[in-house]
Amino acid sequence: MGPDELKQQLAVFLDFSRERSATVNWVDTLPPDIKQAIADKKALVGMNHDMVLAALGHPDKKVRERDAPRAGD
Repeated sequence: MGPDELKQQLAVFLDFSRERSATVNWVDTLPPDIKQAIADKKALVGMNHDMVLAALGHPDKKVRERDAPRAGD
């Protein structure tokens, strides 16, 4: 049984017409300027980590730099 068949079987009990992901529901709760920035794929001052990831996506790679050891360390 495939997903579409399962939906048809469960349609008697469940309403799939309003099916939305948790992410879509989360974005709907954000202020209009933040929602627009996410739609425009831009980061704004005041966005938290999750908002920036929603706008820009995950980085391709992370670079972690370390300071050179100091004399006497």
